[in-house]
Amino acid sequence: MNRRTRIIFLIFWIVFIFLLTGYPTIPVPTIKQFPVDKVAHALIFLIMGLIQRRLFRVRLYCLLGAAVVLVAEFQQLIIPGRTFEIGDILAGLFGIAIPLILVRGKIEPGPTEENMRRTQHGLPET
Repeated sequence: MNRRTRIIFLIFWIVFIFLLTGYPTIPVPTIKQFPVDKVAHALIFLIMGLIQRRLFRVRLYCLLGAAVVLVAEFQQLIIPGRTFEIGDILAGLFGIAIPLILVRGKIEPGPTEENMRRTQHGLPET
């Protein structure tokens, strides 16, 4: 999958996250003494982390991940029927961190200027 496709997919996934977290009420199944909603938060942000893992360097990866987690949770302050929870933020940050932990910080570096020029002209990356 080329860089442009990954970026488009990442944008769609972020929009999907905002739609899910911004919908007034979504019933979450409950299991006694098991935080299903926290697992769901971790999972959607884990998927985001997997998508962006090969796009950005570690700093930008962490900044974008944290920003989306925070905006998604803070938007719930103004959505009727939704509640702001620190636990959701922690679950989201944990989900973003998992791909980073699994590769032990070996996030692939961002594209070089040469590769960006090549991709813009439809040529393969070197």
